[in-house]
Amino acid sequence: MNSITINEESFVVRGKNIQCKNGKVYVDGDLIKEGLSGDVKIHFNGDLASLTCADAVVTGNVQGDVNAADLQCGNIGGRVNCADLKCTGDIKGNVSAADVKCNNIAGSVTAAEVKYRK
Repeated sequence: MNSITINEESFVVRGKNIQCKNGKVYVDGDLIKEGLSGDVKIHFNGDLASLTCADAVVTGNVQGDVNAADLQCGNIGGRVNCADLKCTGDIKGNVSAADVKCNNIAGSVTAAEVKYRK
């Protein structure tokens, strides 16, 4: 079981795919919270399979693909489409981003700035 906190309200969830759109948060297609507006803060405990959102901080890894404006996380197992990415681990897929900070990227990179951690 995983847990997700949305604006300080916590939920226990079974899924690992998060999508945030139109003021609603879904986990594996199940509606978790709606009626959200403004700055929505989501914290997910566990490894994600995929993530589609505006801004996110993930304590753990994203095993699949990421579409986000700003993201901080561990390793990413898929491709990334992001404006500002801070990854404490490695990225296994292709990256399209404005700014990237990470350890290693296995795929191709399209970015304005890339900083590798040594």
